[in-house]
Amino acid sequence: IPYIFKAIKYFEANKKTIEAENLAYAYTAMGYVYAKQGRHKEAIATYKKVLVCYAEYDRSNYTDYQMGQTHSRMANSYMELKNYSEAVSHSEKALELAKPMNDKYLTVVDLCRIGLVKMEQSKFDEAEKIFNEALALQAPKGTEANEHAFISAYLSMAKLYFRKQDWTKAGFYAEK
Repeated sequence: IPYIFKAIKYFEANKKTIEAENLAYAYTAMGYVYAKQGRHKEAIATYKKVLVCYAEYDRSNYTDYQMGQTHSRMANSYMELKNYSEAVSHSEKALELAKPMNDKYLTVVDLCRIGLVKMEQSKFDEAEKIFNEALALQAPKGTEANEHAFISAYLSMAKLYFRKQDWTKAGFYAEK
């Protein structure tokens, strides 16, 4: 962690000669550490700095991907804080960036997050529709990250049916 702080300090002091992308990487690492430590408010504040850095960088599919990832991470931290409106807002921003790039991992993760919010709000039909949308994307074989996203989608569907007390369907999705 001290090295991340040193990197941030260095990049901030040399903004004119360093690409904003380097500062964004350092902020991303720091936000990730904060989130893993359960310090979600600090993670969110740091991720906002990441978005500022990418706004200063030339837009491309790469920066769109990084911005989508950042919005998704922010959504996760908002979800942990039970700030569901912000979680949905940032998941939707991540989806706007992920879908044109056909990024199934980010799309499935953020659809599931929105579905989980709907489930927390007892909007089970809306949650089910969103989970089905995520599952319809089909996991590409051979990529662990994508497979992880689809496992999460199946487990989200199992949780939904468990909450609805439909034990047969809950078991079906849990076994997938």
